[in-house]
Amino acid sequence: MKSNLAPLATAIVLTGLLAAGSASAAATDCDRLAAAPNDPERPAGVAGVAIVAIDMEKAVPACRAALAATPDDPRIKYQLARALSLGNEAAVKESNTLLRQSAEAGYPSAMYYFGFMVEYGFGFPRDEAAAIEWYRKAAAAEFPRAMVAMGKVLLAGKGITADPPAAVEWFRRGADAGDPEAMVLLGGAYEEGDGVERNMDTARSWYRNAISAGSSAGQVALDRLERLHPSE
Repeated sequence: MKSNLAPLATAIVLTGLLAAGSASAAATDCDRLAAAPNDPERPAGVAGVAIVAIDMEKAVPACRAALAATPDDPRIKYQLARALSLGNEAAVKESNTLLRQSAEAGYPSAMYYFGFMVEYGFGFPRDEAAAIEWYRKAAAAEFPRAMVAMGKVLLAGKGITADPPAAVEWFRRGADAGDPEAMVLLGGAYEEGDGVERNMDTARSWYRNAISAGSSAGQVALDRLERLHPSE
């Protein structure tokens, strides 16, 4: 009995190691092919792929393999949802299901995008109040795009009581987290005096920060400000 135990134990350990290695490789392929560029939770060293640039034929099998290895991983569900969203009606339906599951599991990017789809009725019943709650959850989880969304709904009073000062604080949090749109919106708040004291120099500063972060909208906003308020 003893003579058979060591080989059996060795086989079990090797099987486990091979399975773990396979799962890790699948997850790595899924990340490489379907991770979102603006997802703070993506693994280090993964640049991410714009959704319109995802190679569905490669990404879907890779993410299915990764999900089979780790069925409860909300990041993999989110990435598979991204890849499937480019497909036919059945693929889109599965994408929506996976997105919701990932959001309900608390994955920040998924919470934001699920909120966005609910706000505009893309694949789900339109519900502004529910969308705001998803934005709030994602923003609380430090997802910058959700901070921008919270600022927008509070500034416009869309589905919620308008609160410009609170909107500015969300824009500021998003800007401090490096989101270029948040920088432009914060600059706009200072330019217009929405929820904050009007200050053209501060507006210029945020527009320039947005430009440095790669925002063409920041350049448009700065050019407009200089044209309309050259001496302020």
